[in-house]
Amino acid sequence: MALSFRYLSEPDMIKAGVKDMHKCIETCEETYKLLGEGDYLMGGNLHNSHGLLLSFPDEPKFPNMPKNGPDRRFYAMPAYVGGPFHMVGIKWYGSNIANREKNLPRSIHMFTLNDPETGAPVAYMSANLISAMRTGAVPGVAIKYLAKKDTKVVSIVGPGVINKTTLMACMDARPSIDTVKIKGRGRKNIDSFVEFVKTNYPQVKNIIVCDTMDEALEDADIVSQGTSGADPEVNSKALKDGVLFIGSARFAMDDDFLLNRCQLVSDNWGVYLSNLEEKGGKFPENGFRHTDGGGNRLLGMYFLDYVHEGLKTKDDIWDMWDVVSGKYKRTSEDQSFAVACYGMPVWDVAWGTAVYRNAIANGIGTDLKVWDEPDMF
Repeated sequence: MALSFRYLSEPDMIKAGVKDMHKCIETCEETYKLLGEGDYLMGGNLHNSHGLLLSFPDEPKFPNMPKNGPDRRFYAMPAYVGGPFHMVGIKWYGSNIANREKNLPRSIHMFTLNDPETGAPVAYMSANLISAMRTGAVPGVAIKYLAKKDTKVVSIVGPGVINKTTLMACMDARPSIDTVKIKGRGRKNIDSFVEFVKTNYPQVKNIIVCDTMDEALEDADIVSQGTSGADPEVNSKALKDGVLFIGSARFAMDDDFLLNRCQLVSDNWGVYLSNLEEKGGKFPENGFRHTDGGGNRLLGMYFLDYVHEGLKTKDDIWDMWDVVSGKYKRTSEDQSFAVACYGMPVWDVAWGTAVYRNAIANGIGTDLKVWDEPDMF
């Protein structure tokens, strides 16, 4: 039997709608429902692994082996997503912060879809935009359900690709936004972000580049913490009541806001249990403070530590799929939220499947042959 797959370049992906943020948010919403039902699988013993990491040694023993460096790694991220998607996929990427010196993205992603019954390849596609869009759309679901209806001010901590797509989601879910505050380290990224806002969202009246973290946090209705390559210190006292704090990257924060002033919302408790196990810990005997020594963590890691330490119970923490289902919702303008958003391959499979099917429907991409008949069958 002949076998082929659809190849989709980045221009093909754009033609097929990969940058449609509204549709991407809807796709992530549907995926949250499947997470709540358990109709998904990821790797690892707990079927909830972020992925398999390959990193290089600090001092290689072989002359051709790459040396470890900032954000230098390879990652394989497999998942199955059921429901209307019913697809297996794997994102494979290499990352090196030094790529920027070669005018390349920090990470270069490719994505494969496979038939879950036969294992046959269905599609092979450029995936930088899949990854970027779903990374913004997952916070977009939280913004849609939990941000104040009259949201005006969004604060961007880390003016890179993560927060460009998160801002896209903010503007889709809350078009009332008229002020964007930006806190970054490098002038190049800050200037790029300012230009991105001006070009794409001329309705934004105020673009404020902040010198300090506190200045960025003050008066914000939404805070998106999405840095890469540096982990900021967040002073929670600068966060106002009613804020939606979105954690998509590592940071350090005092415990006051998270323990006493907001509702904690988890994207997927299982992914943090799996991450802890992979670090040599076991819940509830220990947490990330035990395995990592505290400090900078993903937001969901703070949640797990609080339960491990008896400061919260798991029942105190909402699951995002229960928010999507309507079980939980904002009850007042002063209610604050902290929503954990971890990069899981289920999002890539769901959005990659949606874009692939649109490409097929519209004749986009190139069919590549695997074989006419398999040899040594």
